[in-house]
Amino acid sequence: MLKRAAIVIAVVLASLSGGTCRTVLADDLIFDLQEIRRVGRTVAAELTDFDGDQRTDLMVVSLHGIPPEEARTIFVYLQRPDGSLPGAPSHSIALPR
Repeated sequence: MLKRAAIVIAVVLASLSGGTCRTVLADDLIFDLQEIRRVGRTVAAELTDFDGDQRTDLMVVSLHGIPPEEARTIFVYLQRPDGSLPGAPSHSIALPR
């Protein structure tokens, strides 16, 4: 469980910083960062179980464009049984302007 949490945290950090895939050594655990491509600026991210499967999923809120015409989108990445996240969002929804 600790390894899965470390992987999810690393994915969030990579997402927020426009991350790249590389191997990282942390407390003698080796894991791969996973790049999550998105359009725009990430303004919020949340880790929680969105689908009730006891795995931590990732939600990202992204803004694209210039206010007041910016597009706002919520992306949800559902964690797979192997602990990884999909490269493309499992669900997305555009927020009203």
